Amino acid sequence: MPVSLAPRSRNCSRWVNAATHWSKNCSASPITTRTTRRTRSRTSPPRSRASRLRRWSAARPCKCSACRITSPATSPSRFPTSRKSGRWMAYAQTRRPEKARAAFARTFHLPAGSAAAHVMAGVMMNRLELEDLAEAELKAALQQDPKVPEAHYLLGQIAIFRSRFDEGLALMRDELAINPAHAMALYRIGDIYSHQLKWERAIEALQQSLWINPYFSGPYILLGKAYSRTNQLEAAEDMLRRAIQYDPNNKSAHYLLAQLLQQTGRSDEAKREFAIAERLQGDPVK
Repeated sequence: MPVSLAPRSRNCSRWVNAATHWSKNCSASPITTRTTRRTRSRTSPPRSRASRLRRWSAARPCKCSACRITSPATSPSRFPTSRKSGRWMAYAQTRRPEKARAAFARTFHLPAGSAAAHVMAGVMMNRLELEDLAEAELKAALQQDPKVPEAHYLLGQIAIFRSRFDEGLALMRDELAINPAHAMALYRIGDIYSHQLKWERAIEALQQSLWINPYFSGPYILLGKAYSRTNQLEAAEDMLRRAIQYDPNNKSAHYLLAQLLQQTGRSDEAKREFAIAERLQGDPVK
């Protein structure tokens, strides 16, 4: 099923129906460009048009208006470049989940029809922002094995992304029933409670997440916000400074700390933190 080639579409990809794409959107055909004319033996048989299209698309990203804007999550530079990765990314982007899953399984040495293969396909499709395909793969994994690790967690992430917080909370609880030491599931539970303004429950879940993994800045930032909302300003400042210690370039941590310092009357320190947040953001902080 071809993906729309409209500009700013996050599913836009140079792998989609290359011949049609170039004929409609690009001024120059890849077949006639200098980039495809490699030094080859005169005795070598001529390559087919399809072969040349595949080689050109793998070597040269499209520069037309339909492909100029790419999402960070779908950019090929976010993945190791290899023939294998190009193959499964092409299958995923062109919405051929069976072929994509088989390619994932070969890459990660998994049985093609196993629950683990479905989970791996769900992981990679979620990274490519193909949430509907990822959700289908993860549900298929749970049908085969209701206790397969990570499936509930990833489905919970998708539910949170779609603002289905109650569903996301239940899925995170299901993941913790399989793996009680899942720090990220606890962090996501704290995030859900923060969205619901249930600060005490958020604090409990976030503290548990940090007991398991104290090196991730996310729980510290949310704890800083939760402590600030419950008027525990000293604890809030401590959490935000720890977040900055682990992630110095996190603009949210600097901005929240600046607000807290301003609230406590420490204007000079607040100005410094606002300036750092502004520099990291790239735009003036309002």
